[in-house]
Amino acid sequence: MKSRRICSICDKKYFCHVLRKLELKFHETIFEITKTYATQLLEKIEIFKTKTRTKKNVFLTIVSAYGVKKNEYYLNVITNQLLLEDLF
Repeated sequence: MKSRRICSICDKKYFCHVLRKLELKFHETIFEITKTYATQLLEKIEIFKTKTRTKKNVFLTIVSAYGVKKNEYYLNVITNQLLLEDLF
C-alpha cells in the first residue's frame, strides 16, 4: 500500500515568526524519508514561502501512525515528530 499524505499549516500568535507545516503520513509501518522525498519536502516549503511571501521560518512537523525512521534525511528536514497516540 502506498502512503497517504495530508498537509496543514499552523500559524499561532505565540509562535513569533514561525510557521509549522504539518505533514501527516499514513503508512502501514515505520515511514522512512528518502533523499528524493526530503528534496520534495524542502521544495514544497520554498514554494509555500514564495507564494505566500511569508518572512517567517517554516518548521516541518511530521505526524504519523507508526513513526518515522530517524535517518540523515529526517534529521535534515524534520523539526518535530508526533505519533497518533500523542494526539489521543
